[in-house]
Amino acid sequence: MIYLVRHGETVWNAEQRRQGRGDSPLTEKGIAQSRALGRTLKTMLESEKSITLVTSPAGRSRRTAAIIAEELGIAHERIQTTPLLQEMDFGGWQGLTDAEIADQFPEQWRERELNRWFFVYPDGESYPVLCSRVAQWMETAQNQHGVIVAVTHQWTSRAIRGQYLRLPKEDMFELMHAPEHIIELRNNEQRVFRVHEED
Repeated sequence: MIYLVRHGETVWNAEQRRQGRGDSPLTEKGIAQSRALGRTLKTMLESEKSITLVTSPAGRSRRTAAIIAEELGIAHERIQTTPLLQEMDFGGWQGLTDAEIADQFPEQWRERELNRWFFVYPDGESYPVLCSRVAQWMETAQNQHGVIVAVTHQWTSRAIRGQYLRLPKEDMFELMHAPEHIIELRNNEQRVFRVHEED
């Protein structure tokens, strides 16, 4: 069983900037979201004897995973890190808002809008590359015993869920993962749990 968690809100999230392989720190709200995620997971998983906590190597994800680990009583050295859970690489567009991208790279932005699936971000990735990377992680994760809690990102979560649920790519694009959502993948279905910072 897999539980997907997105890192808490960051400075760039608040400014609506694409992060990708770039990074920015969690905001106070993001820290509160991470603690709420940890508390909710502790309640949900209280009867589980084997919990693996794995995270993307991005600083924002590692900080979120560390906060969740504290709530779950998992030692920080037991947190696993894998590059397979990294966010989509937006290349030269990282750190920019969509409005800035459309203004600075109008032709590439139009190309991206017309063909999101195969569009390769400048010096970055495409959806097929992201999905191939994610598939490697899923193959390993689904063969593990116990529960896996994976701290990852918006686009990466989208790719994981799209492949797990065998969705057409058009439907995969519609999948969103808010920082306050825990997504359970079990028996080829997904369930979404919303947590509240005051929980």
